[in-house]
Amino acid sequence: MNRQFWGFTTGSVTPWLIEQLPDGGSVWLCDTTPLAWAMLQADGSVPRNIGVARSMSEADFALVHHERHFAEVDYQIWAAYGTSSPVHVVRYDGVPIISVYENPTRHVATDD
Repeated sequence: MNRQFWGFTTGSVTPWLIEQLPDGGSVWLCDTTPLAWAMLQADGSVPRNIGVARSMSEADFALVHHERHFAEVDYQIWAAYGTSSPVHVVRYDGVPIISVYENPTRHVATDD
């Protein structure tokens, strides 16, 4: 079994996502099942105003679970977002487990 079977480690980035999306938004989940996301919402770990995006281009943030069979997902995000630099990475003993990329076209609310 992979170390992050069905996106288990998504729970490790939910506090960061909540901080970044206080007024809600959307996340492209990579390997997290929609049912697992719904359970994170049901148990109160993720507010309901943070939803699941159907595609990377629609999302405020995109997740990548670092497993060999997802190597192409990093490249797809780099091409879609124009950057190879994640904005947040969860590591264990220096090994990246899950990375979060920010969509450069997302609309951030301002106090103007």
